[in-house]
Amino acid sequence: MTVADPVRIDHMKRTLRGVFSAALSELPTTVDDNRFVWVKQGGPRPPRPYIGMQIIDGPDARGITKEEDRYREALTSKRVTITGAVDAIQYRIRVNGMLVEIVSGVAATLTSIRDALRIETQAMIDLGQGEPLTLLDVGGDAFDVIPVVAGDLLGVSTLNPSTEVSLADTVSDVWVIETVADVDMTVQCTVFDAGDAGPDTTRRLSGRLRKALDLPDTLETAERERVAMRAISNTIDLAGLEPGGAKLQAQSSFDVQVGGSSVVATRVEPIETVIFTANVSGKSSSVTIPAP
Repeated sequence: MTVADPVRIDHMKRTLRGVFSAALSELPTTVDDNRFVWVKQGGPRPPRPYIGMQIIDGPDARGITKEEDRYREALTSKRVTITGAVDAIQYRIRVNGMLVEIVSGVAATLTSIRDALRIETQAMIDLGQGEPLTLLDVGGDAFDVIPVVAGDLLGVSTLNPSTEVSLADTVSDVWVIETVADVDMTVQCTVFDAGDAGPDTTRRLSGRLRKALDLPDTLETAERERVAMRAISNTIDLAGLEPGGAKLQAQSSFDVQVGGSSVVATRVEPIETVIFTANVSGKSSSVTIPAP
């Protein structure tokens, strides 16, 4: 893998979308999580109002680690086992750095805690807050975390009460090389609204999104996900005709600088044999040695 390879920014994009979605969840509007889209990617757009996001600068890598330092055997799966059932306490794990936490209910069992932790993990993955992973129940007290792509399972760890949760690794003969880079990009965020709603609606939604970047919850999320976000432009009001010229379309836009880490894992095929060739005085000979 070289510096020329594409960086991976899906985690940064998911974090930004998650912050914006949470910021609008309490507003009495028709905007929901399905109305945040990355525009100019050939896909259909949802009904208005919706929020369109577009990378207008970057991603630019600020530094690449030495790939030989990140040559590792990939995790095939990680088993999370609930070893103790305690009522009304937090159960917390990190999956690929994503914090997952639940509170056990009354008369909690190993199975009920396992189910709640797996469901919460799956919900966060479905919302785009983590790499694509498969979660499979094992028995009545455990579930396996399995990467969809080799190398995408970076790790699972426990937090308090760690004595109630145990972890076990499963590895195979799958090896990957990781390239890690610090990445910056600029995202343009535009609220698209129907003409009959007027510019006030779009500016209000845009202002709420921009303000959300400075909220304590956002700063906590950014620290947890290892992503930095800040608005770098003022809100700009725009207007244009809808396709076909039916009515005026109000738009409100601002730019966000997003920084984070890119981790790209590339599977390495095993070396089956090693061939040594020597040429002495015009005579060549080869020796084939099978890999251990």
